[in-house]
Amino acid sequence: MNDKYFTIHKYALNILKKNLKEILEKNINSDRKIIMFSTNIIAGMVVNYFEKTELNIEFVVDNAKERQGMSFFGKTVYSPEILKKEFNEQYLILIASSFQDEMIKQLEGYGYEIGTHIIKVIDLPELMNDYSYVDRTGVQPLSSDEVKKVQLEILNKIKECSQKYGIRYYLQSGTALGAVRHGGYIPWDDDVDVFVPIDDYLRLIEILKDDPQYKIVSQFNTEYYFGMGVGYMVDCNTICDINKFPIQLTTGQSIDLFPLYGIPEDAKEKEKYIIKAKELEEKCLIAIDDESRIKAINELNSFLLKYKYDECKLIGNILMPFFVKDIFPKSMFGNGVEKKFETLHLKLPEKYDEYLTHMYGDYMKLPPEDKRKGEHYYNTYYLKE
Repeated sequence: MNDKYFTIHKYALNILKKNLKEILEKNINSDRKIIMFSTNIIAGMVVNYFEKTELNIEFVVDNAKERQGMSFFGKTVYSPEILKKEFNEQYLILIASSFQDEMIKQLEGYGYEIGTHIIKVIDLPELMNDYSYVDRTGVQPLSSDEVKKVQLEILNKIKECSQKYGIRYYLQSGTALGAVRHGGYIPWDDDVDVFVPIDDYLRLIEILKDDPQYKIVSQFNTEYYFGMGVGYMVDCNTICDINKFPIQLTTGQSIDLFPLYGIPEDAKEKEKYIIKAKELEEKCLIAIDDESRIKAINELNSFLLKYKYDECKLIGNILMPFFVKDIFPKSMFGNGVEKKFETLHLKLPEKYDEYLTHMYGDYMKLPPEDKRKGEHYYNTYYLKE
């Protein structure tokens, strides 16, 4: 893909590599016992990195009770309380999390000290707010309203492709909820999520391949996996820096496109499918070197295409954040039904009430005010010619 529309930056990843190398060199001949605090993607990268060295991770701790007792890349996950009950001066506890301040405070309450026993493998909050790896001097940023205008134009393009080429699509998650509850964006939301059946998703990539303004950026036409099963439909008349570790990406302002895959109906086969898909995804996410990552993505893509969408009664995308909750009977989606979304009329799942209830329960009830917050990890500008 043309670098004008797609550039991967490795600023944060290179910092992580440098920090891991320093930890290895400093402790390789010591008696320190290395503990990983967290079971996020970065923790997986760290455990996988040290697995190939003589400095092994002893075990992993995590505050999430549902993860305690599980195996995380071959390491048993315990409650952090184990560090309190068995205080050990030799412990070196590695942290890589957005919740690092709370985690450090927790460990200090157990008697451990930052720098002596606690090491930030990567300062995630700092790096995710650091856009110094690109120079946007003199480039005009888009306001929130301007970003939404661009996103609506992308949605209109999808609708045009649907009408012209038969591309199926459905607003999903918060975007579907916004259409039903607010007639558009959820007031505190700032992104757009769309489902596209995988066969149509791959056709859309080809349809837009020579389009002067719109492109698809995904694991199916690049050498990168962006996590959570997501791809992007981008407007190439803008420039957008996405900063969400481990992905630091420059492309156009975009909306999120999630493929819908065919999923086996038999309970045992479905369980095997889920386990295998997540195992393959993990390989994509923890791979630090390019060769391993590309190989893992190709394996994941081949597996996801194994079950034909049009031949399956169950569909979904278990790589998404809601995981198995994102498995649906295909009849729920049908041909779709149009609802107003801002200035457009766009398709939702045909049984959208059933879909939204499945996802959110009483979806018409507003969340508490302190939960009405949007998250975005990007800065958008008009393209500098």
